[in-house]
Amino acid sequence: MFDKDFLWGGATAANQYEGGWQEGKKGISTADCCTRGSKTEPRKVTYKTKDGNIKADNLFGMEINDDVEFGCFEGYDYPSHRASDFYNHYKEDIALMAEMGFKCYRMSIAWTRIFPNGDEEEPNEEGLKFYDQIFDECLKYGIKPLVTLSHYETPVGLVNKWGSWSDSRTIDCFLRYVKSVGERYKDKVEYWLTFNEINCIDFSGWVAAGIPNQNPQTIADAAKNQLIASAKSVITLHNINPNNKVGNMIGYGIKYPNTCHPNDILKTWEEANEDYFYCDVQARGYYPRYKLKEYERNGVVFSLNDKEKEILKSGTVDFISFSYYMSNCISADPKVAPNQSGNMSFGVKNPYLKASAWGWQIDPKGLRIALNYLYDRYQKPLMVVENGLGAQDEVDENNKIHDTYRIDYLREHIIPTARVHYMITDGGKAVNIVPGEASSLYAIRAPQVDQMQDITERLIDIAKGAALMTGTTMDYVMIGIYHNRLPNAALADLAFENYQQAAPAPWTDEELAFADSMKDAYPEGTVERVVKGYGIPMEQVKHNLLPHPVKMGNKEKVAGGSSDVGDVSWITPTLNMTGTCCPVMVNGHTWQGASCYGTTFAAKGMIRSGEVLAMTAYDLLTDHKDVIDAARQEWEHDKGGRSYTAIPADMKPYFDKE
Repeated sequence: MFDKDFLWGGATAANQYEGGWQEGKKGISTADCCTRGSKTEPRKVTYKTKDGNIKADNLFGMEINDDVEFGCFEGYDYPSHRASDFYNHYKEDIALMAEMGFKCYRMSIAWTRIFPNGDEEEPNEEGLKFYDQIFDECLKYGIKPLVTLSHYETPVGLVNKWGSWSDSRTIDCFLRYVKSVGERYKDKVEYWLTFNEINCIDFSGWVAAGIPNQNPQTIADAAKNQLIASAKSVITLHNINPNNKVGNMIGYGIKYPNTCHPNDILKTWEEANEDYFYCDVQARGYYPRYKLKEYERNGVVFSLNDKEKEILKSGTVDFISFSYYMSNCISADPKVAPNQSGNMSFGVKNPYLKASAWGWQIDPKGLRIALNYLYDRYQKPLMVVENGLGAQDEVDENNKIHDTYRIDYLREHIIPTARVHYMITDGGKAVNIVPGEASSLYAIRAPQVDQMQDITERLIDIAKGAALMTGTTMDYVMIGIYHNRLPNAALADLAFENYQQAAPAPWTDEELAFADSMKDAYPEGTVERVVKGYGIPMEQVKHNLLPHPVKMGNKEKVAGGSSDVGDVSWITPTLNMTGTCCPVMVNGHTWQGASCYGTTFAAKGMIRSGEVLAMTAYDLLTDHKDVIDAARQEWEHDKGGRSYTAIPADMKPYFDKE
């Protein structure tokens, strides 16, 4: 459950979003030299050779070791030059962010907009003024900027001059830039990131550091210079404003062993260290021994003097940020790895996950695992600063994109147990005409009432946005929001005792045959999976029915918010119990569940449950004052000093015709 200060927002990068590449005296960055690509056509980097020939090499896998001049040339399509034209439309865009309820906007400053060639002594005032306007606009709406200092756009001037980050002189140039923006925006920005996905230098030197090859020595030198620059940036920004919070940023995807073979597990750990290495240095302040040994084995010359060691130690980050899009599997078997195309992170496909149209495997639980892994390793605050879904969006005849798949992706990654059900009760009569009136009905489910309120507010904002797009007005009626249940263990224990004493339901052979038949309505293994969750040996299960009453486990895991029982449980201690009206694998709100309701099988289950309730009520009214006292104490504890309030507070019965 998110608290009220949770930084909820969205993210962009200047090289993908800003445009205005030659406006305001901006210089050329490495991103500006990258051509447009597609699923079938790779992106390329353009340059001029010594003899004046213009060439373009693939962005990924580039191996240029000759003396060339990188730049932009006629005849090539460079998407960063215009991008989304945020440069000229930032006011409208930020207003839309505010309408979406953003509390935080992660963005980047284009280094070449402040220092066009990278090595100037004084910053470009036009560039500084532009970001003044951006931050002022954000703060006007109560949106906190989260600023990335270097997001995949090294000045090409430094690349052509001395090889950018492979040369330690780039550190001083970067620090001059950091000091300039840090002092200029010290009262407007408090959250900073040093390098975007700094670990990506390992597979794309050009993208992350302006390095046109993957020479191990060059990459190691560039990584060292960026890590020292990151530490110095932390120190600089803390000196400018002690309230500044400075984080790192890595590209992070959970890696699973493809099998339980020890070789797969070992290789998974080794590849995971490739991501952890940069984070280890930035969060802990020293080079880990596993990396030093790797350099030694591979013949990479590396050293750190005492001053550099002290800088790394003194400049550790305040928090960890990362991008999470997908997970993948790792195999040490040479017969497996080359034969299966995995995700963008170059792994083996996971057979248990579905994939997007792009082939990216969707793993919401992997995000949960990532958060656990990173916090366990570093014990620092975490920020998920990138998460989303790439897709081949289709524009319809009304110039709209209906990306329900992207909505589903985000929903799955945020609250796994939250659901939004809806139906369009009146959508008009024609697909290409905005009707005079339209209506829809929404039902929201989430584990906690605060989550229900948050999702409700987002739906209202979405509806407002849709109305603005069509030039219409929007009004809504809230029927009510149910509170999450507060299950009471003291009452449940008493009912459980009575369940054990109650006579078993007298099932007939016909009813047992019906219970047996329900197994065919579910995928193979469903019964075994459900029964395992109850902690009962499968051999004890007959006719897909549990052999005896079961406690449902940790009451903290009880979901709710979709039933008025939740409201009741905030007013008085409430018993939550489930009677057997169907076999164990059958869920409610399904055709299988509906086929059980109204049968003699279900009726007998309800009669037994009624007997248990009657026995429990009798006990509470006679000789179990101790249970009542315990139930009340537990209830007061679970409320935590909060009291029940109807949501909305002024709600009247919706169906009251008076």
